[in-house]
This record gives sequence, structure tokens and C-alpha cells, in this order.
Amino acid sequence: MDKAMRMLRPHFSSLRPGISQWGALLTATLLVWMHDSRAAETKAFTQPGIAEMRLVTDVDAIQAGKPFHIGLVIRHLPGYHTYWKNPGIVGVPTSFLWDLPPGFVAGEIQWPAPRTTKMADYTAWGYEGDVCLVVEIRPPAKLPKTDAEGNLWLKARAIWMCCAVQCNPGWEDFQIPLGVTESEQKAERDAKNANVIETSLSKVPGPGPTGWKHRVILPQKDLVELEIIPPAEVTDDLSGAWFFCDDNLADSHEPQKVRRTGKNTWIITMHRPPHAPKNPVALSGVLQLPGQKPEFRVIRVPLP
Repeated sequence: MDKAMRMLRPHFSSLRPGISQWGALLTATLLVWMHDSRAAETKAFTQPGIAEMRLVTDVDAIQAGKPFHIGLVIRHLPGYHTYWKNPGIVGVPTSFLWDLPPGFVAGEIQWPAPRTTKMADYTAWGYEGDVCLVVEIRPPAKLPKTDAEGNLWLKARAIWMCCAVQCNPGWEDFQIPLGVTESEQKAERDAKNANVIETSLSKVPGPGPTGWKHRVILPQKDLVELEIIPPAEVTDDLSGAWFFCDDNLADSHEPQKVRRTGKNTWIITMHRPPHAPKNPVALSGVLQLPGQKPEFRVIRVPLP
């Protein structure tokens, strides 16, 4: 609010005679409050490598005990990227520090399927173009007291690393005021931002279809292999397969080699990085199979 008032002061000199500057300030301040008090998104801003970043929600009002979503929308400049939950051998994943009203709980980031990207000469795992990182917010059964305007404030610090040839670490504090609605009423839905959030959630990988089998092979100390055995009716070429490992058991930079080993069996050979887990029990992450539905699927395969 103070920032809005400071921004308005330079314009007072243009007011026509007879209008009180304090009256104009009050009117303008009320207009700012009316615009922001039920806002379902923050103001967008830019950062090095980022054309636009903002925080959005899929509701205009909070209902006791009814979960809703918050999304961090990032629009990268061409050639820049931010990182997936496991960036690989370089990079830092985007994260949140939450300051929520009493009783509110924030879930984990719902990560859309990653892509390979380049930090200088190194291959990493992250996002280019546009991405929205979504978190479910769970209000308590009994909402805390609102402020004088009837709002509860959702606050978060977003922390990220945006890279191309060079890296730009950054953070920003966001806050969104949302009104409340009675438990017997339906929480108002913000259609525009709800669509952005729903689209992002649809890109979050889930388990693959039944019938697919996987096995981990450890041919030597610095290698790990993922064997893919599709159902008998799936005879497609899987040579474009790629594995995004979420626990550093596979090196993001070293090329992954895919080969067919039988009539309907494929193996991805990956290098283990120097910082790989010492005593892993499973290989877990997102398997990409171009041409299959779904293309991205979450797997966790016990080690032998």
C-alpha cells in the first residue's frame, strides 16, 4: 500500500484546481485496495533471464478445509532455463519458503516433466519457455481471523537459479491477499489462473500403464542400466527413450545410450556421477518414451 501511495504522489501536480490532494490520494488508494484485495495473482516482474514471473491462485476466496492451489509462473527469456527438482550435475532447483496464516499447510511442488537443457557446455534437467510450478495449499477446518479488510495473506519467498551461459541466482517475496467464504458456500474460482494451474498439473508425470516391466542392471562401478520390457503388444521403436533420475544415481551430462537387446527389450545405459549415492536401494525418476502414452511416467525400480 505504501508503495502504491508513493507512486501516486508525482501525479498530484496534474490535478485541476479545487480538488484536494489528500482527497485524491484517498480515492486513488481505495481504488488500489479494491483492485488488489481480491487479487488471485501478484504483479508480474522481470529478473535476469526471466521475462515474467508471478504468483497465481486458482481461487478468489478461501473456504475452510477446502484445498486450493498456488502456482509460480515463469516465462524464460530465449536461451535461459530454471531447474527441475533434480537439476543433474549443475544447477539449483526452484524452492519456496512459506509464511502462511496459522493452520495452513503447503504441499510439495508438483513438477512438470523436465527437459534436457544446457548450462554453458553442461547438460542439465530443467525448463525453458513457460512453466508453472504448482503447490497445493490446505486451509484448516477453522480459518484464523482476517485483517480489517477481510483478507488472509499468503506469503512466500521463491528462490531460483536462472541460467544460460552464465547463471543468475534470484529470490523474490510474494504476497497474495484472499478473502474468505462461508463453509456452506462454494469458493470462487479464478478461471484464467485455474486454467494455467490445471494445464501445469496435467504435465506432472504419474505412474505408467500396467504391463510394463523394468529392471536395474549394474554392469560396472561407474555405470547403471535401466532395462525396459514393454507388454507384448507394444513393438514400437523405443530408441528415443531418456531417463531423468531424481536421486543423482545417473549423470545428467553424460550421453545416455539406448540399445535393443531382444525382440522387445530395451536398455538405457547411464553413467554414475562422482557424487552419486553411496548405498542406493532404487533407481527412481521420470522415464520419457517418445511416441508412447503417457510419454512421461514416474518409475522406481529396486537395485539388485
